[in-house]
Amino acid sequence: NDSVRKSEPGKGKTSLGKIFSVLGAKGGVGTTTFAVNLATSIQALDKDKQVALIDMNRLVGEVPLFLDLETDTNWEEIGKNISRLDSAYLQSAMAKHSSGVYVLPAPSKFEAEAHLPPGSLFQLVRAMRQFFDYIIVDSGMAIDDSSLRIFAESEAVYLVSIMSLPCVINVKKLQETLFTTKGITNRKIRIIANRFEKKSQISLAEAKKIIGTDISETIPNNYSLAMTAINSGKTVTEISRKSNVARVYHKLANSTIDSGLGKSGKLFNWFK
Repeated sequence: NDSVRKSEPGKGKTSLGKIFSVLGAKGGVGTTTFAVNLATSIQALDKDKQVALIDMNRLVGEVPLFLDLETDTNWEEIGKNISRLDSAYLQSAMAKHSSGVYVLPAPSKFEAEAHLPPGSLFQLVRAMRQFFDYIIVDSGMAIDDSSLRIFAESEAVYLVSIMSLPCVINVKKLQETLFTTKGITNRKIRIIANRFEKKSQISLAEAKKIIGTDISETIPNNYSLAMTAINSGKTVTEISRKSNVARVYHKLANSTIDSGLGKSGKLFNWFK
């Protein structure tokens, strides 16, 4: 069934979908690559679940490019029509990737946010929880009122970094900023060391010392695989299912599902 949800809002749905946010410590660390591959890996693990991927990168949003998708609608347009938000409207407005993931691109104009009332983007993401089991939000490097409210409502905020000193220091600063926001706890932030090499200039132990918390997961550096995936508009799993990178995304998707709907969600599916 290709519909976003069989049920209309509030009809027969007992649990809201889970939000997982992705935030970059700096530009160019692989934030969009992470968001795209996490979303498609979650979908691959459970074909019956509805997974949405939202690109919050104003002006430079590249999620459709990473998935070789043609899209007509962005979140600004859907935000303007939030009063008519239902499964049929979302299904027609969002682009569906071959993996099954529904994609909501960012507006291509920089001033787009000005066209929406304050808080609209947060309200849109919150409303989408009625129709989707998992919502992955690619926040880029945005730390504004909308993103902070979305982070506070997220199950986890994946903070993507590489093991360079400027990046690791940025992670520490970002963590400190996030901790001042109500609803964002230490448990919620998961630091991802992307493009990780065991011989990197900064070791995991040194990074932990600077940041003050553990690195949750390392994604091996496989430059040729990453570039092939980006340039062909495919996921790393499509390019090389058995690669070390694909295995890490599979593991992350598994942990996301475990911390997300868990047993109660599976029980609910039996009744459906």
